[in-house]
Amino acid sequence: MNAGQRVQEYVDGVLSGDIVAGELQRRAVRRYVDDLKRARKKNAPFYFDTQTAEIACAFFPAVLIHSSAEFVGRPFELLPDQLFIVWNLWGWRRRADGTRRFRSCHIEAARKWGKTAFIAGLCLLAFLLDREARPEIYCTATKRNQSKLVWEEIDRFRVASPSLSKRLSVKASEYTIAKADRGIIKALGADGGGSDGLFPHFVTFDELHEWKTAAHLKLWAKLRTGSAARRQPFFATITTAGDDQSKLWLSERAYAVKVLNGDVQDDALFAFVLCLDDDDDIFDEDNWPKAQPHLGITAKWDDYRQLALKAASDEGTRRDFERYYCNRRVESVNRAISDIAWNLGGGDLPVLSGRIVHGGVDLGWRDDLAALGLCFPPRRAGEPYAIKAQAFVPADCKRDLTEQPIAGLIRSKHVIVTPGNTTDVQAIHAAVQEAREIYTLKSVAIDPNNARQFGTELVSKGIQTYEFGQQARNWNEPFREFLRLMAAGKISHGNDPLLSWCQQNLMAWTSGDGLMKPSKQASTEKIDPLVAVLMAFSEAMFYASRDGNTGDGPRVRIL
Repeated sequence: MNAGQRVQEYVDGVLSGDIVAGELQRRAVRRYVDDLKRARKKNAPFYFDTQTAEIACAFFPAVLIHSSAEFVGRPFELLPDQLFIVWNLWGWRRRADGTRRFRSCHIEAARKWGKTAFIAGLCLLAFLLDREARPEIYCTATKRNQSKLVWEEIDRFRVASPSLSKRLSVKASEYTIAKADRGIIKALGADGGGSDGLFPHFVTFDELHEWKTAAHLKLWAKLRTGSAARRQPFFATITTAGDDQSKLWLSERAYAVKVLNGDVQDDALFAFVLCLDDDDDIFDEDNWPKAQPHLGITAKWDDYRQLALKAASDEGTRRDFERYYCNRRVESVNRAISDIAWNLGGGDLPVLSGRIVHGGVDLGWRDDLAALGLCFPPRRAGEPYAIKAQAFVPADCKRDLTEQPIAGLIRSKHVIVTPGNTTDVQAIHAAVQEAREIYTLKSVAIDPNNARQFGTELVSKGIQTYEFGQQARNWNEPFREFLRLMAAGKISHGNDPLLSWCQQNLMAWTSGDGLMKPSKQASTEKIDPLVAVLMAFSEAMFYASRDGNTGDGPRVRIL
């Protein structure tokens, strides 16, 4: 049976329900069927080249030999869904010039699907069959050690195959494989540098859910923009699901879903997502093949069952099982405020003019975000607290103010751009004074480590000011109470976009003796406005107990 016949069996099985498949997988298959109909029209921008697709699919078992586990020494026989992917990626051609239709792919599957070997095979296929002059193939990941996994799999294929051994050789650098026409296959990590001047033909991005920092995004952008002069550049993303901190993955997954739903017609993107549907029970074995169609082959039923048993009684294991084995998004382990809790406070804010308010100021780094947070205590029992914030950033700071979400927040005036390259303290003073004129401002909390002078100036203007040291012992009680009230729907933020951004980045750090404080941990994004609000919330909690003057409570009044 040739590849085309096997692909048709797979298509028929998915659409009929004979093959267990999630909704996104079915949509990818329906898209293929619909595109075949589109291709018959005279004005279609693409066509399907069956001969090229057959050659590409035959390359795997004819050339590649496995070198690990129970598959060692056996030809790489593509499984049905893998065959469907290769069939699509190499079979679809642009009518204008005959080059590859798809210029990128977004592929998701659960662990043990065989991603490393499959990526390695795609790299070799592009390297040897695309007829590209001096092809540059890059296996990339957030760390070079991770990208080496794919490179090493390619090298094992080279060693195991006589035909590949003749055509490919390893250069002095352990990260580069060269061939006669001076093409290269190289492993790159965002931690290794050396990404300038690249001219990629084919790039794989491994485990996109880990691409989170500025260095990761820089490598992503350089590779995606460095191939403009190539005939048919290609960028392949193959990953498992991420969590709510996996910003790049969230963006790419959302766009892939739009393409599969038909909301966006992007003929250059191939999307294929294997995951349990949102309403599926993750403990129902019948659902597992939606995310892992290779159960019983590359993945073992016993492993799934054992982990599912533990996941039923352990929240951490449940999160891992849902994410890595069911390929569904989860919330980060230490995230302070869940989306569900945050959304409870999303209704319209009440009229706040004239109401009692407490403030908090976080000056942050001198060349980045600073913030004023406001907290309005309830007027009567049962009412929620209300919170607001405004941020300030110098125009000549190191942050790129044209990137989202900061650019949108600047347009909406939630972030104010001030002149120069350092924090404009006077702009924040003006904001405090404005709050004093609109509301009944009782007190402002400041961080004595970097805002003592700022606080002294407020006191000189008759504004009661309290030091708020950032130690966990000061944070523990107000932070825990804030989280408790948030979960109970007793904190109202009115869907403030600035605070909603910070909420996504806010983590909970716990000391060895059980004290809790807010943190952004390894995130490069900002939490300063929400931290300022939390300081203001602490003032709202403890102000009355001080009788306005005593200095009792977790902080010391500036005299």
